[in-house]
Amino acid sequence: LVLKQARKSADAAADQHTAAAAAADPAAPSWGSFIAGFVVAEGAIVQQVLHRTAEEGAGLLELLLPGTGGEQVLAHLPAAHLSDHPGGSEALMAALKPGQTLSGPFLVLQQRRLNPERDLQKDRWQQQDAETAGAVAAGAENSNEGSSVPIVLVTRKPALVSAADKLPSSVSEVTQGAVLPGYVASITRDAVFVRFLGRCTGRAGLPQLADTFVTDPARHFVTGQTVMAAVLTVDDSAPGGGKFAVSLKPSVVGSFEGKYLATLMRDLELAYQLDQASEAAAAAKAGEEPPAQIDWGTLFPPGKAVGARLHEQRDYGAVLDLEDHPDVVGLVVPDHGAADLQAGATVMACVLDVSKSSGIIELSVLPELTQITEAAAASGTSSISSSRKQNSMKRKQAGDGDQHQQKEQLLLPAVGSEVQAMVQLVKDHYVIVSMLQQQQADGSASKSSKKAPKQQLQQQQQQHIGIGVLARADFNSQSPAGK
Repeated sequence: LVLKQARKSADAAADQHTAAAAAADPAAPSWGSFIAGFVVAEGAIVQQVLHRTAEEGAGLLELLLPGTGGEQVLAHLPAAHLSDHPGGSEALMAALKPGQTLSGPFLVLQQRRLNPERDLQKDRWQQQDAETAGAVAAGAENSNEGSSVPIVLVTRKPALVSAADKLPSSVSEVTQGAVLPGYVASITRDAVFVRFLGRCTGRAGLPQLADTFVTDPARHFVTGQTVMAAVLTVDDSAPGGGKFAVSLKPSVVGSFEGKYLATLMRDLELAYQLDQASEAAAAAKAGEEPPAQIDWGTLFPPGKAVGARLHEQRDYGAVLDLEDHPDVVGLVVPDHGAADLQAGATVMACVLDVSKSSGIIELSVLPELTQITEAAAASGTSSISSSRKQNSMKRKQAGDGDQHQQKEQLLLPAVGSEVQAMVQLVKDHYVIVSMLQQQQADGSASKSSKKAPKQQLQQQQQQHIGIGVLARADFNSQSPAGK
């Protein structure tokens, strides 16, 4: 009934707004461009949507977009399109509640009409393979207009939204050599199909999927995944409007994993804020006080020293009570010295990671980490801020302190540089590593300092079961909670 009502409202407004939409009326609201008065154009940017209840287990969000005359247009946002990173999609999907208004920007990927009794029973947006694209399109065009509703497919992926004006909607707009963000539309035994706007889809064969040999694309890619694609060849004369081939090899398109990880951190923060808003609303409805707010970024940035007392030993590690923070739980896993803690003992621990949603801080009491954090705590700073102050002082002594103080940043390795690191903690979607300083802050390095990182790495490998790695700095970003 809701779908039929939406269609009735949309069709009633269609005639009234067709002329204004066609003429790109400047008085139209800032919801993007519209076609036929009720369907948002492919490639349009939408700034705000209303989340409504979707069918259970559908794996997508149903949204309502405002039309040119105030009518509501139904939109689908698949779970995979909530974020560039699957971890961000999972967190946001769990946090979003029907009735919430979501701020954009969102990008309209496709528009069509769907039969609510047939097409909404499963995800009709997903193309099974490239060869069936024509049949799917023909089926949509020939569907019974009297029993269908206008609907659009939208994405929240920052990589796609930021490149909205560059994404092709047809093969005629594809340029050989272009490197474009897209998403995995489907996966077969010998290829991955990457889609941009509308049904504009490129094919990446097995040799173009990775810099290593790939036998099963499904082990490397998932439907809806954000990818960067380099256009290799374009064939405008091919049947069905042409075709083009793309490469997904990192050696061709470059590395974007750092940006995707930064997106994950931002989306985890957004999911936490949504959870907090839901809890506050529930508390207000029940006439209770809202939950206390914790300044995670100031109190528990990674690398900071915190005082804690052993609460109990469990199979998965040691549970600690944090001083002055009764609502926060500390956890030391076995690999980080849990067995060495004595009942009732107070220790200084190093913050590795923070799970805001569960209120758990993962800590380490290993000497090679706590020695640094304890020294920083004695000076009243975290190890990160201490390094930043030292770096700023050295620059000032060099005569350019005023200029650099205005652009004060964390002491981080330059993008593209190699760093020696030690894996400290493995999470579902990322790992926490500690980096070894390879040279002095002023850029010079003595012979002894050049040997120091290797000696430190060997020493840590003997003391700790963590894995020493040679990593490359990919993307510098100061995300929430100091990550």
